[in-house]
Amino acid sequence: MREIKFRIWDKENKRFSSVAHEEKFKNVIASEKYILVESVGITDVFGKEVFDGDIIKAERGGTSAMLIIRWNDYYNGYRAYEDKHRYGRHIALSDLDTIEVIGNVFEDEKLLEEVGA
Repeated sequence: MREIKFRIWDKENKRFSSVAHEEKFKNVIASEKYILVESVGITDVFGKEVFDGDIIKAERGGTSAMLIIRWNDYYNGYRAYEDKHRYGRHIALSDLDTIEVIGNVFEDEKLLEEVGA
């Protein structure tokens, strides 16, 4: 079983912060100021942990694309989406040959625009 890890997006300060102790974590969950972002349980080609909302450069069968990691309720797991609104095609992470984290939906608006409408 994988270890469940989170990072926290601070909406007001527009940056990620870490949780120092359990008491602070409880305050984060109850607050509108933060967004909890879960690790998907894998790392990219450089050993960087992959999180929900990460923008990745992925290869599959010799084709390269920018995709967004998001939770999918139907498959009960994380998928890589071709568009930022989750309307288009999505691919199982296990079907990708390589994954490289190149940004995330919180900090990289310009990169997000390149992913799709």
